[in-house]
Amino acid sequence: MRLWEDHPEVAPFTFHPRLCAAAAALLQVDCVRLWHDQALYKEPGGRKTDAHLDYPFWPVDRTDLVSVWIPFQDVHPGGGMMSYLQGSHLSGITEFVDIGQLRGGKPYELLQDERLAGMALVPVPAKRGAAIFHHACTIHAADRNDTDQTRRVFTMAYMADGCRRSRDDAYFALDRDGHRKGELITGAGHPVAWPRAAGDLPAPPSVLGPKTGFGYSG
Repeated sequence: MRLWEDHPEVAPFTFHPRLCAAAAALLQVDCVRLWHDQALYKEPGGRKTDAHLDYPFWPVDRTDLVSVWIPFQDVHPGGGMMSYLQGSHLSGITEFVDIGQLRGGKPYELLQDERLAGMALVPVPAKRGAAIFHHACTIHAADRNDTDQTRRVFTMAYMADGCRRSRDDAYFALDRDGHRKGELITGAGHPVAWPRAAGDLPAPPSVLGPKTGFGYSG
C-alpha cells in the first residue's frame, strides 16, 4: 500500500492524468486527492473475497471516493475476477463487513441484506490493462483463484478534496500527517491528484512509516 511513496517509478502511474481526471469526473468535482494506491495479488488457490464495500474501512466523513482496479493480465471467471452489485452505491448501506473473519462458521453474506433486493451482481471479465472504476459504496466481490498463476492487480483510490477525518482509531497515513478527527485531509500523504500539470508529480512524504503490506480488497 502507498507504493508511490517509496517506489518513484510507480508515481507516474498512480498520478496518471487520464485516470485522475476520470476519477474527478465520476465524482463530479473539480479536485481530487489520492487516498492510497495498493497492490492486490491473489495467489493460486487464494479464497474468494466476500462481498463488501470500501467506504467503512476508511475514516472519511463523506462517501466521495472512487477506486480504479487495473489487472496486469487478463482476468476471467475462476481467476480472481471481480463482480459488482449494480446500483448498490445508492442503497444507503455503509456498514463495515469484516471480510477477514467468519461469523458462525460461515462467511458474512452482505448480499442477503433486504435493501439489496433486486440488484444484480455483475461479473466483469477484464483484459490486461483495463481500468475499472467503482464508487466507495459499491458492493463488490472477487472469485477465488483456481488458476496456476498469481492474479496481479494495481489499484488507486481517489477522494474529493475537502473530506475530513471521521474517526480517531489508528490509521497510519492520517496519523503520520497529524490529522485529528474533524480536520481536513491534506498533506503529503494525500496530495492533490487532479488537477495537476502533465509530468508534475507530488513529492512523497519526507518521513516514511513502517511498511503496511498488501490491501484487503479485491
